[in-house]
Amino acid sequence: MTSQRSSSTAFPLSSLPTQAMAPAVSPQASQMVPLALGLALRLVVMSLPVSWGCLLCFTSEADRQRVCRLFTSWKSRQASQCGAQLMEAFQGLTHTQINYAERTRLHDAFTQTIFTLEEKAAAKESYKVAFPAAARSIEEVVKELSKAPACVPPCGFQEMARLFFCNSCAAHDCDLPLECPIRDLLVPVGGQAAFSCSVSFSTPSELTYTWLFAGNIRTKDLSYFRVMPRAQDEFARIRPVRPPHRGTFSCLLSSDEQPLARLFFFLNAPPSSGIQTSRLSNTSSETQES
Repeated sequence: MTSQRSSSTAFPLSSLPTQAMAPAVSPQASQMVPLALGLALRLVVMSLPVSWGCLLCFTSEADRQRVCRLFTSWKSRQASQCGAQLMEAFQGLTHTQINYAERTRLHDAFTQTIFTLEEKAAAKESYKVAFPAAARSIEEVVKELSKAPACVPPCGFQEMARLFFCNSCAAHDCDLPLECPIRDLLVPVGGQAAFSCSVSFSTPSELTYTWLFAGNIRTKDLSYFRVMPRAQDEFARIRPVRPPHRGTFSCLLSSDEQPLARLFFFLNAPPSSGIQTSRLSNTSSETQES
């Protein structure tokens, strides 16, 4: 997944105090300064362990180069030291994990931090003081972010439990299958079978339910199933149960066309004579099944 990057506007060089301006140099030399600074900061990043960290997830390389240029008054020899200090200050956030839904809030906090560091650089504050203070400020923001709910086994796409890992700048979902284990029901002929297309993890408020049936087989293979178009609610029932109802019922739980879970119910009804027409019904209305 692509990590978010700060889109803050570059701090205009003309707005810096006169004392912060670099001494006059030739046009060719002035063009080389940003390149040298950029190369120095890249070498700092390349020397770090193979992990990103929140700083690199939520700020751009241009942001970090600009901050160090301002703090070092465009002196390339100090750029690598500045970059190393910046990375070291935020090292404590390398393995931070946050609620995926709170990415924007943390991104905004880093954007504000870049602006604050630019202001401190213009005020001639030492980056050795400014960087640790900025990191502590971000750590406080992280503590205030809402927590994602824990993954609830054994199945389902649990979007609300998704996490964002700063050590990889990527989202991590629950490592669970979409399809749930088959639930076995033994209901005598003439009895009533009830099914609930519900899950124990958090879901959006607007949900859709698609019911299917595979006759006389216990399976998860969708090629055996046919859609039951009249069953569209969370709860369904069969009354009275007859031998032709023996088989696997499945319900696909979705939100905005995104599948969340597929549940399976195997109904075992012992053979019986005198088969009559039965009904599969929702709790609100009954649906005739042949």
